[in-house]
Amino acid sequence: GKDEKDPVPEKDIGYDLVEMDMKRIRDAGFNAIRTWGLLDEKIVELAAKYDLWVVGGIWTDRIIDLKNTSKIEMAKDHVARQAKNYSRYPNVALLLILNEPEPGILLDVDDGELRSYFDSLVAAAHENCPGIPVSFSNWPIAAFIDSSSWDVISYNLYSNASDDFKKVIDFYDYLNGLKQLKSPEKPFFISEYGFYSPVPTPNPHDIWKFSYVRSEEEQAEKLLADLEIVSQTESCGFTMMQLLDIWFLSCDFVSPDVSISPRDQNKHVHDLLCIEWGGLLSCDEKYEGIPRKAYYAVQKANQAILREPDFKEIYDKEIPIRLYLEDTVKKVKAVIDEDAVFTIPRISPSWAEAKIPVESLTKTDKSVQHQLEIRLLDAKNKAINTLKRSFWTGQKPALPLITIRHEVDQMEWPTFIITLAHPDGTPVSQARIDLAFLNCMTWEDTCLSATTDTSGQSVVVSPDYGPLVMGVRYLYEKNGYSRTCSQLYYYKK
Repeated sequence: GKDEKDPVPEKDIGYDLVEMDMKRIRDAGFNAIRTWGLLDEKIVELAAKYDLWVVGGIWTDRIIDLKNTSKIEMAKDHVARQAKNYSRYPNVALLLILNEPEPGILLDVDDGELRSYFDSLVAAAHENCPGIPVSFSNWPIAAFIDSSSWDVISYNLYSNASDDFKKVIDFYDYLNGLKQLKSPEKPFFISEYGFYSPVPTPNPHDIWKFSYVRSEEEQAEKLLADLEIVSQTESCGFTMMQLLDIWFLSCDFVSPDVSISPRDQNKHVHDLLCIEWGGLLSCDEKYEGIPRKAYYAVQKANQAILREPDFKEIYDKEIPIRLYLEDTVKKVKAVIDEDAVFTIPRISPSWAEAKIPVESLTKTDKSVQHQLEIRLLDAKNKAINTLKRSFWTGQKPALPLITIRHEVDQMEWPTFIITLAHPDGTPVSQARIDLAFLNCMTWEDTCLSATTDTSGQSVVVSPDYGPLVMGVRYLYEKNGYSRTCSQLYYYKK
């Protein structure tokens, strides 16, 4: 977007910059862009020129006031008009008609009324952009919102947010737990992840400092670690946030406790705020942007996205190997424990897939961790990249199940009964369970532990009154194999 405060000379404004970005996005191995709104239809056209799908945003008001009938009608009309604009383009893959609604105003709203409002927006989108699925980008603190209106369930999820909560429920368990809780039968889309800021010296009062990294090398390392996790989530896609430094938006995203001088608010100064330094492209030296080290690291990683095997799963007969590939990759070889070599064939232009027997690796009573190496070759059989992931073999265990039930409220404090049991119903007694609570209004998180009784239960009084995101974790260990079993629960007072 261009406004009167941008430091770009007027003579340089044009679609050449947008096209440059589209080319760099494609060159970095991405197959799609996500927009927050349709500011200019030319953006969709330029994305098509570079074979990029578009996850199209339709920006409706984040503050949903169902009592304001005029705003409701305006929202429906806006969705209808924007969906009609998107309908002209064959590269639109999904419509997102809202991003991160404010949860406070929705806590006392009747679920049926809210669902009816969302149903009307989805209907307006379907009518004016037929055949394209519709969703909205939710976030964890508003996960109490009913999901039945949407074709696809979408969430913005960051591994570096709510750090104490993630110490109990790690990013892998959080993503998969949310998928099972909110989207067990519908496609699941991770509409935002990533976002690390290699800002030289962050302001200590910056509310975005959770994204701070000390160097471009650390930014690249953490983005690849997140990509490794999201690639193993049962999802239809994931969107890395974001492309370039957004220092020219600083006054729109400023932290409340940080004082910004009028001189800095004119967008000519790259301030020491994390929100301004979070890109794959650095814009502090030139407005066209300069690729950071993270850009090249992500570019290399995007040559092949390894969706399976799952590094926490245990396989007893065969392991699935499944990769999403770029055109530069012509052959794929899989090597197990530096010994057995297998060719993984392409099953379509973008996918390579095979199932490899591993019965010879499961002759021991104990579970064993193995190393998988994926070698990517070009048309001349030259190695262009290597991927590595561990996997387990052995007898597939019946993992304990965690159930959470809201029992009563003691004054303002909700009380939960947590049950840990084997699949046959046998209780797991005297077991340690770890718990994490995230307040949906303040983002404050609390962690604690408990022990199950002889019936496999533990009664826990919440340290907060809610609304809450609650996570429970149990560490399963048997025959050399260990993994966390977890469950998420959303409490709306």
